Amino acid sequence: MSYEFQRAMLVNDYKQARENGTELPELAPSWVIDMLGKQS
Repeated sequence: MSYEFQRAMLVNDYKQARENGTELPELAPSWVIDMLGKQS
Protein backbone atom coordinates (compact mmCIF):
# COMPACT_ATOMS: atom_id res chain seq x y z
CA MET A 1 0.00 0.00 0.00
CA SER A 2 1.23 3.47 -0.74
CA TYR A 3 1.91 5.86 2.10
CA GLU A 4 -0.80 8.26 0.91
CA PHE A 5 -3.42 5.51 0.78
CA GLN A 6 -2.47 4.19 4.24
CA ARG A 7 -2.58 7.71 5.67
CA ALA A 8 -6.01 8.38 4.15
CA MET A 9 -7.35 5.12 5.60
CA LEU A 10 -5.91 5.94 9.04
CA VAL A 11 -7.44 9.42 9.02
CA ASN A 12 -10.79 7.91 8.00
CA ASP A 13 -10.56 5.33 10.82
CA TYR A 14 -9.76 8.12 13.28
CA LYS A 15 -12.72 10.18 12.10
CA GLN A 16 -15.11 7.23 12.40
CA ALA A 17 -13.84 6.32 15.88
CA ARG A 18 -14.24 9.91 17.03
CA GLU A 19 -17.78 10.11 15.68
CA ASN A 20 -18.70 6.79 17.32
CA GLY A 21 -17.06 7.62 20.64
CA THR A 22 -14.76 4.61 20.46
CA GLU A 23 -11.03 4.38 21.18
CA LEU A 24 -9.04 6.53 18.78
CA PRO A 25 -6.31 4.88 16.70
CA GLU A 26 -2.74 6.14 17.07
CA LEU A 27 -1.85 8.57 14.30
CA ALA A 28 1.90 8.64 14.88
CA PRO A 29 4.11 5.94 13.38
CA SER A 30 5.44 3.37 15.87
CA TRP A 31 9.02 4.67 15.58
CA VAL A 32 7.86 8.12 16.73
CA ILE A 33 6.01 6.63 19.70
CA ASP A 34 9.11 4.62 20.62
CA MET A 35 11.32 7.71 20.36
CA LEU A 36 8.99 9.79 22.52
CA GLY A 37 8.80 7.02 25.10
CA LYS A 38 12.58 7.03 25.48
CA GLN A 39 12.58 10.77 26.21
CA SER A 40 10.44 10.51 29.35
